[in-house]
Amino acid sequence: MRPLLPALIVAAVFAAAPSTAIAKGIERGQVCGQAGCQDVEPSSYFALLADGTPADPPSAPTPFYTVNVTMSVHGPGGAPPADMFDYLPSLGLTHASRAQANTGWVKLSTARRRALDRVVAPIEPHPAAQLAGFALPDAVADDGPPRWPITAAALAGLALLVLLARYATRALKARRRAAKSAS
Repeated sequence: MRPLLPALIVAAVFAAAPSTAIAKGIERGQVCGQAGCQDVEPSSYFALLADGTPADPPSAPTPFYTVNVTMSVHGPGGAPPADMFDYLPSLGLTHASRAQANTGWVKLSTARRRALDRVVAPIEPHPAAQLAGFALPDAVADDGPPRWPITAAALAGLALLVLLARYATRALKARRRAAKSAS
């Protein structure tokens, strides 16, 4: 049983590493409320990472904050990728900006909610009436067709091309062998 304990410790360390590594990739964090935006201290960047489970939208608007995160890894065109989401502290929910691919509501984990609550505590939230589109189901947002069917079709097409290329190569080799043996 003793060799199992070090293995569990190592596994726990590696399981915790991705959040820390991602938090190190944040270049800038801001929390915005009624009176404007305030920069987040780098030591609190961990709180800006959404971590939770999918949730239903709230039945009524509540006061909220807008959280802006800029990553230090630069994307195509040299611009750093940015993320924006609304945080409803009374419900522990986050909601990504409609302009982003993931527009679902997320119920934050207890640890992440506590951390984010500490970050937003000194800031006056936006009033509930300013929370736009809170009751819209995700399917109402017209972000175009879902991307997964297109990706699946492209991968299936690529797999078909690979299979056809293998078949053609084998058929060509078989013809060459047959021609050699006939000569």
